[in-house]
Amino acid sequence: MKLDVNRKLLAHSDRVKSIDIHPTETWMLASLYNVLRVAKFFPRKNSIITGSYDMHIRVFSYTTLE
Repeated sequence: MKLDVNRKLLAHSDRVKSIDIHPTETWMLASLYNVLRVAKFFPRKNSIITGSYDMHIRVFSYTTLE
């Protein structure tokens, strides 16, 4: 896998807990310490799966935004 970096990220936070890069789109997903513990793309279902500190797992569709 070859990764070409086109933009350098300039922001910095010690509060980021996880990141994920979409395998086919040019998207990056980051979860923050104060809300989400983990976030992951699930491209076969066009979804994002999240786990949070309130002990819930949530699934969001990134095509319908539901």
